[in-house]
Amino acid sequence: MAERALDKVLGLSLDHFYHKAHLSVVKSLQSLVNKLLDVKSRQQEDKILCAEIELLKERMQSPNISSGEMKDFLVEIIFMTTHHYNVSFADIHAIKFTQQNSMKEKRIGYLAASCLLSEDHNLLVLLINTLQKDLNSTNFVENCMALSTVAMLINIETMPAVIQIVEKKINHTREAVRKRAVIALLKFHHLSAESANLASKLQEILFDSDFSVLTAVITAYLCLAKEDPAPLKSLIDRFVSIQRQLLAHKPPSDLNYRGISMPWLQIKLLRLLAYLGMDDFNCSQKIYPVIIDTLASIANPNCLIEYSIIYEVVQTATTIYPNIKLLEKAADRISKFLSSENNNLRYIGIKGLSSIVQVNPLFAVEHQMTVVDCLDDPDETLRRKTLDLLCRMINPKNIVFITEKLIKYLQSSEDNYFKSDLVSRICQLAEKFAPDSFWYIKTMNSIFELGKDCVPVTMVDNLLRLIAEGTEDEQSDMELRMYAVHEYFKLLKRPKLSTLLIRAISWVLGEYAYLVDSIQMMNLADNMCILAENVLKQYPGCSCLLITAIMKLISRTNDVSDYTRNFLEEHSNSVNLDVQQRCQEALQLLITLDIYDRSEILPVNASCEDIEVDPSLGFLDSFVSNALAYGSLPYRTLNQRKAIPDVKVRSSLKFDPYVNTSASSKETPVEDDGGRVIASHDYSKPEGTEFNRKEFNPQDVNAKKVEGQRPWTKEGYMIQAPLGGQDIEKKAKEENLSNIEEPPSQTILQNKPNYELEEKKRIASALFVGFDSDDIKSLEPAAKDERNRVNDQSSTTASEVTLSAGINSAEPYESPKPASDLLIGDSSTESNLINLSIENIKITEEQLNTNENSRYLEKLIDVEKNQLLDLENNPSPMSANPVADRSIQNPLDDLTDSTISIERELFPAELLSFPHGNLDVLSTPSFGKLRIALMKVWKEDAFIIVLAIANQADKQYNKISTVLKPSSGIQCAVNEKKMENPNFIDNLDIGESAFHELELVLLIPSLNLSLSGNISCFSPVTNSLQRHFFNYSISIFDVIRPLNLSTAAFEQRWISMAHDYKHQQNQISITNLVSECENILERKCNVKVVETIGNEIIGAGRLVQLSNTALIHCQAGNDMIQIWIKSNSNLLSQSIGQQLSSMLKNLS
Repeated sequence: MAERALDKVLGLSLDHFYHKAHLSVVKSLQSLVNKLLDVKSRQQEDKILCAEIELLKERMQSPNISSGEMKDFLVEIIFMTTHHYNVSFADIHAIKFTQQNSMKEKRIGYLAASCLLSEDHNLLVLLINTLQKDLNSTNFVENCMALSTVAMLINIETMPAVIQIVEKKINHTREAVRKRAVIALLKFHHLSAESANLASKLQEILFDSDFSVLTAVITAYLCLAKEDPAPLKSLIDRFVSIQRQLLAHKPPSDLNYRGISMPWLQIKLLRLLAYLGMDDFNCSQKIYPVIIDTLASIANPNCLIEYSIIYEVVQTATTIYPNIKLLEKAADRISKFLSSENNNLRYIGIKGLSSIVQVNPLFAVEHQMTVVDCLDDPDETLRRKTLDLLCRMINPKNIVFITEKLIKYLQSSEDNYFKSDLVSRICQLAEKFAPDSFWYIKTMNSIFELGKDCVPVTMVDNLLRLIAEGTEDEQSDMELRMYAVHEYFKLLKRPKLSTLLIRAISWVLGEYAYLVDSIQMMNLADNMCILAENVLKQYPGCSCLLITAIMKLISRTNDVSDYTRNFLEEHSNSVNLDVQQRCQEALQLLITLDIYDRSEILPVNASCEDIEVDPSLGFLDSFVSNALAYGSLPYRTLNQRKAIPDVKVRSSLKFDPYVNTSASSKETPVEDDGGRVIASHDYSKPEGTEFNRKEFNPQDVNAKKVEGQRPWTKEGYMIQAPLGGQDIEKKAKEENLSNIEEPPSQTILQNKPNYELEEKKRIASALFVGFDSDDIKSLEPAAKDERNRVNDQSSTTASEVTLSAGINSAEPYESPKPASDLLIGDSSTESNLINLSIENIKITEEQLNTNENSRYLEKLIDVEKNQLLDLENNPSPMSANPVADRSIQNPLDDLTDSTISIERELFPAELLSFPHGNLDVLSTPSFGKLRIALMKVWKEDAFIIVLAIANQADKQYNKISTVLKPSSGIQCAVNEKKMENPNFIDNLDIGESAFHELELVLLIPSLNLSLSGNISCFSPVTNSLQRHFFNYSISIFDVIRPLNLSTAAFEQRWISMAHDYKHQQNQISITNLVSECENILERKCNVKVVETIGNEIIGAGRLVQLSNTALIHCQAGNDMIQIWIKSNSNLLSQSIGQQLSSMLKNLS
């Protein structure tokens, strides 16, 4: 780039009339360019250029500077502008240099001014006098320089100063001056079309004999034709004549390019003729022959400029009034483009064919195979342009095939802008050419699912309006609605749905589900409740639509399941007011009205009926009358509110000091801001009333304020123990106040501390579990009393659901040992299982077999995936139920118990043949003798986790549901099939076992890798549905395998690695640090030790199934180890470095 810029700057010449005079090479600029050619980075280039700019700024401010030196400085400044640096300090010098007498210096000044100034520059006015002088000069070179500057810098304010002089120059004897005068007039036309009067000036020069001037004139006419072609149609014969002169090679031969006479002028003429012949048969008749001759002049195109002219001919032929013979010739030439191996030419061919098809689609039939090939081409731009062609070719016969192609591409596209445009086209074409309404519904459902946010909501409304309004044939309308119900009922069971599909599903099933006898309203309502609960947090608006659909279903049946009723009751107090209102309305329909009254409120198939609205709201008259009778203010109109003077709003904060209440004062006046008394509170005893407490005494208020404080003492912060219900009653009897009714607010205040104390005890038992068994036992009686108290107040049924959380001690984090250590079978190896919790659901075995609870279990399987996300963020999920079972047990305590062990021999022999870890058995006493364990298996090309479930009980276990959720950055595969959240359902007879293999692939390295899980089943021990959470930690070294490298290869890769991690561990008391480092790298990190040189060790490893490589350099010194990890991934270097650092800390 620097060399090209230097050539442009050093080779400044005006035109051929300037005798090809070049400026002498500026030594300082040549030196600067040589420095730039040696730089290795953008930062070095910036440093050199910034230093040179500062040096130029200092030199140009020197008072004793010659014109020759200033010329060299301005040449360097022009070079700086090509790199977009700020050199505004040279603006005034460039303007001054335009006044030089020397042609070279004046040209440098004009060129520098054109590069530095702009139309809105403040110093532009200083240049006007010089421009006028040079425009009036007899030297045509000065005229050319001034005209070029005028075309670039003149604005609307300075245009009047030069416009008359420029208009005279179109009759100059020199063609260079005339050409630049036309360009300047075109600039004036863009600034002010009325002042320039360009059309009349161009007619004076349209018959100029010089083709360079004609090129400028045709360019100006093309701009006028885009604005309004009508005034130019009388000149069409002249334009055709110029084109024929070009075809006859009348211009000088030095204007030819690749044997074509002035091809760029031909392209502009063809575009101009297209504007003039558009929708005009008479003008098009004059254009046809010259277009055919232009095509005939290029029989076999061999270069890109010939293809460009052919493409412009095709565009002109399809823009003017259609001619069959001309279109046939154009379509024949398009085949040259489509048969080319150059994708750029094929792209232009498809674009030209799209223009021809828009006039007559029959011309695309012979190219249909080429179009199909372009659809499968790897070039995305070519595929998109081919899809655009298909949209133009569509008709009722090929709508199905083309729409399938468009939807297939919509599924694979990731460009939201293109998807929006494609969705809009598909919707328009489907509405216009749909073969039947059934196909239209199916197609629109696919668009709603794939397009998602790119689909406007109006498309859904149009589809629902079609289903609701239908046609005049009532039977076909009912068939269409039944088909829609079947389609949306199948979609309802999908795990993920777009918001648009939910919108359509809720309305169609709510309105017309009663038409299909095979769909039970109760089951449909349950499924809608499950979907509404799943999308409530992310899309509350969709939940509202589903609740409204549930209300419609309720109005059509008496069979409402307990699950639906519980869902409505649970969300009737939702924080979302819209959800809350709809749930409460649905409950009112269930409780207060029978099915006949419900059908009147929500009638069947009444979506198209007009709703009568009372604009006077007369039904509120009784409510308003009662409100006015109780003292409410009447409504004021807007004019009445404006007539009320502004009242100063009192601040909600009180900044005045509080006044001590006097014991003798019984009346406290309240004044407004103006000092007027507006209220008076009498604290004396009202007539006919009795106080609920002792007679009020203001001194008691002050006494209670002091009494209520909690001062600090030697024993700590004093907190008075709250009074329980029995204590309050006892104290009331002692004070002879048993007949006094406690105010509701005071009752709440008295009960609140008792609840807070019990809650604090429960949290304390969770936080400090495992520290001291005696302390834990001391908290259990309080929890037991709390459970007994609540159980006495409320009776529970077998269908009620309660939660309990098993509190588990979390062991300190340590990286899991690699295969070589775990094979030893060390019983002290820490388990990878952390953060366990159990959820009990009290459902009897008989109820588990009912339809309702079977649906509830199915709902658990679907919803548990979302719950695992909360488990990952909060590894120890706690139940919100204060009366839950608080059995405290460490899940790792029972790992060595032989009664719950799973025999290693039960595992598949093929897995045990690979390096594998110890069994990590889940402690699940509530599951009875159902044993669950996990084990890691390290293959050479894969990392496997085996989940084992064994039934060692004397009863059969059915519907054992397992849902797994890997942490972000890990991909799971089951039987070589990728699954986002794997889930399994097992039925185990007595003595049977189930094994599930999960292959884990690390996509994004991370320090915190884990596999969360959720297992639920009906336990015969507790006679309830149990759910157990676990979190299985994964080390970064589980997915690393040794990499065999030579020392030379290690050195070569080490230099190419871009991301590193360094750490130094001091105070290590081990004697032989080198052997210890080798042991850690090989046995714990799964890294191949490449070579040990003295006290330095180098090792290499790779990620499983990925090409990422990690290189490790360790150096052992006096009581310290330095590590240096390098890889091509910053996350990989950081993850390996931090876990390796934690291993080294254990050595100190």
